[in-house]
Amino acid sequence: MSFTGHFRKRFDRAHYPPDPSGTQDLPSYEFRRSKRAKRLQIHVLPTGRVEVVLPQGCSEKRGHALVRDRADWILRALKKVAGRAPEINPSFPAVLNFPAINETWKITREVDNHPTRISLRESGDSLIISGATMQDNLCFGVLKKWLAHKGKKDLIPWLDSVSCEVKLPYKKVSVRGQKTRWGSCSSQKSINLNYKLLFISPEQVRYLFIHELSHTRHMNHSQSFWSLVGKLEPDYKYLDKSLARAMREQVPGWLRQ
Repeated sequence: MSFTGHFRKRFDRAHYPPDPSGTQDLPSYEFRRSKRAKRLQIHVLPTGRVEVVLPQGCSEKRGHALVRDRADWILRALKKVAGRAPEINPSFPAVLNFPAINETWKITREVDNHPTRISLRESGDSLIISGATMQDNLCFGVLKKWLAHKGKKDLIPWLDSVSCEVKLPYKKVSVRGQKTRWGSCSSQKSINLNYKLLFISPEQVRYLFIHELSHTRHMNHSQSFWSLVGKLEPDYKYLDKSLARAMREQVPGWLRQ
């Protein structure tokens, strides 16, 4: 089982300029057809994009009408997310803050004009990237590889400790950089963790561990599963909701691209 938060796949997009009728001052919006949607919906995404979800059989005309009817709500929602929308073209970070393990790493880029070679080394509490550092894509790539290494070094021993504490053993563990999932547990009791866990709070990380370890006993989200989770973490309801928002609110924008 896996914890994915509130993320959805996109299907059949259509883009529309502000209010086709010209009667209201609305931002642009997009239509998305979804086979899973049961009703017409409007989503104001953290990026500031307005998305109108059309269920099967619903006309775009009804979508336009709903946008006009909910114009005031859309504009209020856009103002609310404006201050925390992620960067579309995020700049390269100068520091990495890891609340989960209470560490901060400074990042320095050294240029030696090599067109393709790039390397990263640790020096105290600093990360020094050398080589073709004028190419951001290469720098982001080597930094993500280091994050995977850092996740294995710090998250796996932590998971082992929680596993022993709650007496829920697992068989294998891996660390990767999934786009949406914080973690998962297979029917073979193999756990996968996301190195982005380093960017959230210790309480959230521990809850994610308990969530996935509980799946070693219950491969579902049944009442028995949640009873076990609640026994091991009484504040699980709040932490579960906070994890659903954490990917977009606590993980740096450059790492979500």
